[in-house]
Amino acid sequence: VNYDSLASSLPTRVNSLVRAGEQLLAQREFYGAVVRLSEAAGLDDQNPLVWLRLSQAYFGATEYESAANALLRAMRIFPSVVTVQTALPGLADAAGQTLLTDRLAQLQRIAQGADDARLWTLLCYVQHLSARRDAAVRTAEYLTGRKSLPRESAALAKFVLAGKTPTTRPADR
Repeated sequence: VNYDSLASSLPTRVNSLVRAGEQLLAQREFYGAVVRLSEAAGLDDQNPLVWLRLSQAYFGATEYESAANALLRAMRIFPSVVTVQTALPGLADAAGQTLLTDRLAQLQRIAQGADDARLWTLLCYVQHLSARRDAAVRTAEYLTGRKSLPRESAALAKFVLAGKTPTTRPADR
C-alpha cells in the first residue's frame, strides 16, 4: 500500500481523481492538481482526505487562502485528519524542498501582514507535516496566544505543542 497517496485502493471515481491529482502534484503541476482534486471534492464533499490533499495542491499553487479554507474544511469534517501521515507530493524531494522553503517563507510574510488565523493555521500545519518542528512550535505558540481562534486551529496548535507527529495511516474508503 502506498501511504503517500490519500486515495484508497477501491475503484471509485473519487479515488481515481485523487490519484490523478497526486500525480500532477508530484510533477509540480499544482493548478492541474487543484482541478482534479476539486472534482473529487465535488463528488465526495465529506471526505476529509480529499480536502486535505486539495489544501496541499492550493498551497503548492500559492493560493494560500484557498489552501487554508480547504485545510479547515478537512479538520471540521474529521478533526483528527492532522494525524494522517502523508508526504507533500511535489515538495518532498530535493528540488521540492527549495520550493517548499520558498512557499513557507512567502506564506509567513502574508500571514504576518494579514494577521489571519486561517493562514497561521495553514503555516503551522505545513511546517509540522514537513518536519520543521521548531518553526511549527513557534507558530502553534503564536496561534494559542490569539484572542479569537477557530476551534480547528486551537486543536492543531495543541497537537503540535504536545509534541505529537502524524502517524495515522489512511484507511481504505
